Amino acid sequence: LFSDDDLFSDDSIEEVTNIDVTHDDGDIIFENSEDNNIKVEIYGENREDVELTLKENKLIINYKNRKGGFFNNVYGDIKLYVPSSFYGNINIKNDAGEIKVADFENADFDIDCDAGNVKLGKIKSIKAKCDAGNLKIESISSYCDIKVDAGNLEIKQITLDKNSVIKTDMGNVRIDNAEKIFVEGHVSLGR
Repeated sequence: LFSDDDLFSDDSIEEVTNIDVTHDDGDIIFENSEDNNIKVEIYGENREDVELTLKENKLIINYKNRKGGFFNNVYGDIKLYVPSSFYGNINIKNDAGEIKVADFENADFDIDCDAGNVKLGKIKSIKAKCDAGNLKIESISSYCDIKVDAGNLEIKQITLDKNSVIKTDMGNVRIDNAEKIFVEGHVSLGR
């Protein structure tokens, strides 16, 4: 476990408006912090695999396993604790692993996941591209541009104030409760 609590001061945290996380092997987890601080925990074998930077209102985490990862069973996870009131952009790029996100109702997400399931709580908006894996979202309150190549998409609550796109090639789409939207759907294989 690597933790960089000393990277952040109370002043610098309030200025963070963008969080960028790039990972090649392992899970990325966003939890709500119990205070107004951002905390980063990184699990893995080698601290040199991680670049952690706070620059111009942007927190950047880049985790690349240098030991070959996938076939050598070397994985590392990233866990971030962020205030639920975070107002900004969260960009996540994960090659292989799960993405789990708590409720961040004021945040805009941009997610690129090659292989792994994605589970999001209540969010403002999302742009997502998932190549292989299921995408589950508790609620979206503004906008979405979602493309799932091979996997199911499930949204429990959706209210849109902008034109949005939902597309799957091989998988099912399920929206439980939709308000203020017109849906024109197309699924290549699935329902």
